[in-house]
Amino acid sequence: MSLISIIALMTEMHGYKACLETERTALLELKSFFVSVSDIGYDHEILRSWGGDDEGMSSDCCDDWEGVKCSATTRRVMQLSLNKTTKFNDSNYNLFYGGPSASLLNMSLFYPFEELQNLDLSGNRFEGLYENKTYDSFGSLKQLKILNLGDNRFNDSILRYLNTLTSLTTLILRFNNIE
Repeated sequence: MSLISIIALMTEMHGYKACLETERTALLELKSFFVSVSDIGYDHEILRSWGGDDEGMSSDCCDDWEGVKCSATTRRVMQLSLNKTTKFNDSNYNLFYGGPSASLLNMSLFYPFEELQNLDLSGNRFEGLYENKTYDSFGSLKQLKILNLGDNRFNDSILRYLNTLTSLTTLILRFNNIE
């Protein structure tokens, strides 16, 4: 029996449950993305509880990370609440014109979340979407039932992406630039 098999068996026997490493890594990539599209100086305020062991933070994204809910049985991410995650210093902008935009949302970042059912991305000032053509990111979200994209700056171009979300029961698009 290989060492990996023994470790896996012991983990099962002792009931240790943590989030999947692939999803934990993907969540950390999401955090980096939100930091990169926010104003400089806010990185310490964005998803503070999301961190690695090397940062002195809990590595179990299912139990301890804000906005993340996992399945009790599979430990896969089922819900992501990332509303108002981007941070801007609005005092630097004329609020009459709506302040800065967080640019485009990289949908490829959601590819690893195969059991994601609820995704809240409201209030992040996204203008549009893009994805790595290697992945069919929206197509991978086969179990997504609730999608909140409200309070962003999306326009009609977003609609073509939404056709692939066949399990969607609730779609929130209020306060965008969709005509």
